[in-house]
Amino acid sequence: MANSVRAALSFLTILPVDEADLESVGRAAFLFPLVGLLLGAISGTVLWLTSFVLPQPLSALLALVVLQVLTGLHHLDGLLDFSDAVMVVGPPEKKRAALRDQRRGTAAIFSGVASIALAWSALCSFSGFASLQALIASEVAAKLSMVFSAYIGKPVDQGLGSMFIKTARNSYNLPAAILLALLPLVVSGFVTIAALVAALICASLLVAYSNKAFGGVTGDVFGAINELSRIASLVVLAALMPITSLWLPIQQFLAG
Repeated sequence: MANSVRAALSFLTILPVDEADLESVGRAAFLFPLVGLLLGAISGTVLWLTSFVLPQPLSALLALVVLQVLTGLHHLDGLLDFSDAVMVVGPPEKKRAALRDQRRGTAAIFSGVASIALAWSALCSFSGFASLQALIASEVAAKLSMVFSAYIGKPVDQGLGSMFIKTARNSYNLPAAILLALLPLVVSGFVTIAALVAALICASLLVAYSNKAFGGVTGDVFGAINELSRIASLVVLAALMPITSLWLPIQQFLAG
């Protein structure tokens, strides 16, 4: 179990743990939501605590910076490559070549700015303990979406995406990941379900597109799925904020 935890942390974060091979990471995919819980708790705590002394927009931006730094910007990098490839007209081989191109195009720049702006705008709508709840729920949902995508996506080549799919797609990873993804119910209430549903719908659409456009799911696509699923979850949670009955009573207690 300890080796699985280290493998998941080494793949998803820049925390100082021993680097694991991709086969070990695939076997540890069921722990991805648990890593999301940790990342969401850290960045959410930053947002919650700094909001007492800083304007909410600044606290929200600071939390996003912390989150992206903790993940090493790997998933955001995947989104940038994915965005450039989406704009390419041609067969899957030509689109996959664009995924591997290290140069950044207009689509990459736009998607990077837009993704941060959307997440930041959604986070600005939360206040107090709800901001911590939202970041935990959305980050857990984003990590579950990658495990889910490994089950419905097609391996496209011998790259990172293909190797991850082959090792992650086993009998226990997805059921165990779903169970762990429900842990935020303790702190985020039923909005956790809304976040998970939003993320899985987003992931399903992206995998369906990638299977057709690229011939399968690559490592960059997984990165894009993580980023866009988080945004989808945050936007849905922001829309549900007025429905206070969906949030835990602890939010009202902490608000005084």
